[in-house]
Amino acid sequence: MSAPPLLSEVRPVTRETASDLVRFMGQRGWYGNGRLGFCACMRWRLAAGDFHRSTAEGRRRALLDLVGDGVPVGVLAYVGGEPIGWCSVAPRPTYAALIRSRALPGTERAGVWSVVCFFVNGRFRGRGLTGRLLAAATAYAAAAGAAELEGFPVQPGPRSHTYMGAPSTFRDRGFVDATPAGCAHRVVRWRPLPAGAVPGPGLYSGRAPPPGQEP
Repeated sequence: MSAPPLLSEVRPVTRETASDLVRFMGQRGWYGNGRLGFCACMRWRLAAGDFHRSTAEGRRRALLDLVGDGVPVGVLAYVGGEPIGWCSVAPRPTYAALIRSRALPGTERAGVWSVVCFFVNGRFRGRGLTGRLLAAATAYAAAAGAAELEGFPVQPGPRSHTYMGAPSTFRDRGFVDATPAGCAHRVVRWRPLPAGAVPGPGLYSGRAPPPGQEP
């Protein structure tokens, strides 16, 4: 069996690419994305009670309504024009459940964007695409004026919330640990490098490349 073709590009989800998100959520089977179509990446965008009362169709419609309103929701990876991967990245205030979560402590500083989900078509897993998605998400957020990004990685395995990304994925992209003392869930952060600054230790790990030009 021949290897799947290589990733060709990553694009932000906008009104113009909303149909690609619909297509990605609608794919089924091992090579599909049925779980993403079920939750529609609204787990952290809706308050817990609203999420549990919602339907899969209602969640998909709610995500597309955000796109239609011009709210950033994430980026899609493509191969041959077909969407095959997703990363949810958006301003922290747009995640109603996240900002109420005690288990995932974040920051209320202005300009913070949060990375909360990765999903890759089964045929393309195991090829480092989550790293490419995170690089594109970081570039997208920085270009949109994000002052800081946060993530909540989980070690791969049987634990829940592994869709939030592995620690190594964030570490390899320059995120640093910012887990508060006593917190059971890891928290990582990244800040764009100011123009003219020299990379150094801590949060300032490097300037994001323009979207579509990630390494």
